Amino acid sequence: MSSEEACPGPCNRRFREARDAHRQALADYDPLDSSQSRPEPPEVVPWPGDPVWCGACASSIRERLVQLDDLIALRKAPADGQKQSDAAERVSGSSDEAQSPSQAGDDEDELASMLISWERVYRNLRRWPSPPPRGELASAETTCIAWLMHHLNGVLRSGVAADFGLEILQWHREFTGSTKAGVRTVRKPLRCPSCKYATLIWTEGEQQVTCANPVCNRILSLAEYDAEVERLAAEQKRVALLAGGQLHGLTCLPDSHVRRRPASTTGPRIPGAFFMPGGGCLDAPTFDMDALITATQAAEYAHVSVPAICNWRDRGYLPVATDKNGREIRDSRGRPKYRLRDVARADIETRQRGERMANGARRQDIAA
Repeated sequence: MSSEEACPGPCNRRFREARDAHRQALADYDPLDSSQSRPEPPEVVPWPGDPVWCGACASSIRERLVQLDDLIALRKAPADGQKQSDAAERVSGSSDEAQSPSQAGDDEDELASMLISWERVYRNLRRWPSPPPRGELASAETTCIAWLMHHLNGVLRSGVAADFGLEILQWHREFTGSTKAGVRTVRKPLRCPSCKYATLIWTEGEQQVTCANPVCNRILSLAEYDAEVERLAAEQKRVALLAGGQLHGLTCLPDSHVRRRPASTTGPRIPGAFFMPGGGCLDAPTFDMDALITATQAAEYAHVSVPAICNWRDRGYLPVATDKNGREIRDSRGRPKYRLRDVARADIETRQRGERMANGARRQDIAA
């Protein structure tokens, strides 16, 4: 397909970039230089026009032509037509040339002049009479836009279709930027799962996230993107919690007490210890259940006070850790240490006992 048959719209941006790069490479190519090889033509296939613009670009031109009427109204909305801008104020050495009191008014006049000129061009192509006076039934740009919309199918198939469409797209782009109108295209913070580049973009109102990397062009639905964000957020939380040893109250438990569980085995679980404060369960790590911890660490794990841990020990719920010879293990100050497994078991037993007592008290209250 030749360049003349390709759609001149944004759908063929990659094709035009590759074509220009190939032309520049041909211009730089020296056939007498044996170290250079002749540049290969681009492999990008252009999207054909029908006959000039493709269906998607023609629909875009139709939509943007109608929106020009709204955009000029937005452009004039904050202007009072009287106050001059700072650039229009007289300063030393400035010329005596008259300045426009309203830039928005000038933009409206230029837009109307552009639209009327295209109407005249198409009328001349069809050998139709000159346009009637504009601005009586409605504003000049409004009536001209209505006339062009009525004949747009013919305009986009005529010899001026390419120039007309490109100018409409350019005016729409400039007015959208100056009025800050339209939807935004924002860059998403997550990296593309395929190419691993930070090139994911999202247009407001759409239900998909697209990778802007031309080599990738990955498309994710919003549900898939949100799920990937939640997964990475949970992974970062897990890494942060394990690195600091802060997993459900184990603020003083060193990271050496956390081990990786082989994929083929299931290590012992501590009830409640694998749930993060923000929700979600950590299935990857397991704890060294024989790790030695102090009464303070045990209290932080069970969310009780240190005297409660001592009470568990005195009542026989929590035994003091012993070595292979059966001797109690204590620190340098004589304070006893406990096995993490025993602390978890005592935590379960005391909680279950408290729940039974609470249920019994409720039943007595109901019976009374």
